Amino acid sequence: MKRPHHQQTWLNSLILSSVAVIFSVSDLEACECLRKAAVCQAAPASDSVFFGKVVRISNWSESAGSVEQQRVTFQVYETFIGPQTTTVDVMNGMVGRGVCSFEFKADQEYLVYASKSGSFLSTGICFRTATKERAAADLSYLRSLAKMESPSLIFGFVTASLPRGSGVPIGLQQEAQEAARPISKVLVQLETKAVQRQVLTDDLGNYSFVGLPPGPITLTVDLPKDLGGTQKRTFQLVERACSEQNFVTQ
Repeated sequence: MKRPHHQQTWLNSLILSSVAVIFSVSDLEACECLRKAAVCQAAPASDSVFFGKVVRISNWSESAGSVEQQRVTFQVYETFIGPQTTTVDVMNGMVGRGVCSFEFKADQEYLVYASKSGSFLSTGICFRTATKERAAADLSYLRSLAKMESPSLIFGFVTASLPRGSGVPIGLQQEAQEAARPISKVLVQLETKAVQRQVLTDDLGNYSFVGLPPGPITLTVDLPKDLGGTQKRTFQLVERACSEQNFVTQ
């Protein structure tokens, strides 16, 4: 699947700006991403998306004296985007010394999102790469694409906004606001004429609903009273759409 250039640019900008906010001169060993792209955005913006098992983890460097990177070899079970292959090597981490690297373990299964970095594929914690257990919703969506069903998807996050004057650079305030104080374990309820579902937000405040029919959708978020209480939103979901619905409290 070939992706539009603007999607790759958007994803790269998001990853790089996220890393830039978190890094400090004195501490380059910590890395967090402000926000990961949703599956319906991340998949077409990736060079490779596959599900497989780690068979080997080794160190690799491009030349003598260069920074070593972690090379992870996978046995590929399913390929959703990119060349069909039975094994593939992925460089883990965008920066040397383990910064931004994903924690892979041998003999464990993962859904991997990767992009080309020179002649190699690379991934890291700023991608949607996840363990099999945490990637259930993504796998459901990607498998539906393979069957050309492409069900509608609603995703978003619930977070409390940063107070003004918090020291975040002006150019990154929107991203920082969205990432500030994620609210976990909040009940998000979805209702249509035919479907009723509910889910709790994860540790980063994210939630998603996959495989929805088109038509009017009502989302209800049960927030604590000190964060504004219950919020409700109704909107129209288009067939085979990807709709982002975020709730940012004051």
